[in-house]
Amino acid sequence: FKKDAQRAIEEFENSLKLNPDSALAHFYLGVQIQNSAPSSSRRHFQTFLRLTRDQPGQHKLIQKAEKILKKF
Repeated sequence: FKKDAQRAIEEFENSLKLNPDSALAHFYLGVQIQNSAPSSSRRHFQTFLRLTRDQPGQHKLIQKAEKILKKF
């Protein structure tokens, strides 16, 4: 998806339509739009964190999301 950012955004948005609680879709959509739509990106990272707080397997992505949120 790195080569086709718009396609990636569309795929993550479609994923969230099917499963609004997909933590990974929120995270990766936040990554894709952080420069073009920072307020929306921030909301996706916040949702990701809310959905993954009790999931130890997501520790690295939680750290990344927290680091990105500090930049906003």
